[in-house]
Amino acid sequence: DLLPNEREACWQLTETGWVYLILDVDRAGTGLVTLLVENLDGFIAEVEERGVEMGTVEPVGVSGRSVVLADLDGNRLQVAQVE
Repeated sequence: DLLPNEREACWQLTETGWVYLILDVDRAGTGLVTLLVENLDGFIAEVEERGVEMGTVEPVGVSGRSVVLADLDGNRLQVAQVE
């Protein structure tokens, strides 16, 4: 649905759900998934209650925040909130 440049492609699957792919040779063989949530602090609290350690919350652009966690294989899950 969107081809911003030669390294990126996006497909809209539902009204609010997209798949976004980026060419990143350094991370070939691992994965990165980004989930957008309405309440990042609530998500972090729920995950930490289950014993999962989260990374540091970082700003994203002018109105967002995100946090990354990784599994033992180097696959990353980024969770973000855009306000």
